[in-house]
Amino acid sequence: EQKNDFIANVSHELRTPLTLINESIQHIIDEKKLFGKSAESILLVKKNSEVLLRRVNELVEFSKLRQQKLQLNKEVVYLEPFFENIKALFHPKMEIKGLIFEYSNRLSSDAAIITDQSKLEIIVINLLTNAMKHTPLGGKVDLNISKEKGFLRIQIQDTGIGISASEQTEIFDRFYQSAHDGY
Repeated sequence: EQKNDFIANVSHELRTPLTLINESIQHIIDEKKLFGKSAESILLVKKNSEVLLRRVNELVEFSKLRQQKLQLNKEVVYLEPFFENIKALFHPKMEIKGLIFEYSNRLSSDAAIITDQSKLEIIVINLLTNAMKHTPLGGKVDLNISKEKGFLRIQIQDTGIGISASEQTEIFDRFYQSAHDGY
């Protein structure tokens, strides 16, 4: 119980400064006085700050989950802009790490699903982060989106170290981490 209270309190304490940071970043963007790399950098800062704020909100959700009060927020999610945002978030990170990042979307431009966008985002970001983390310099990460037998297929492939057969059965266990540290 104390752990839940701590998580809830810390996340609320982090939420306020992050919200203020996001507002300040938005003010800088709205002034339109930055160009070139500076403009790109501030947009990247904004995207990452928004991701961080969402992670703080997830801590609140985690606390609710522990209290069995978590709910899915189902909504229509248009897949092209959703994955374009993911691509925009990861492309600079992959480039900095010296990786090739390829994105393929075989869906129609108006393709949509009903899902909890925040939870879908968490899953895709975690998978891409792991792919990036465990792929060596000069390696490649692919994000492929398609429809297969009426279902959305999100495929992430990389040229990284992979997961041993003995560990593959454990990767969906909560908080599981491979013994291999990666790169």
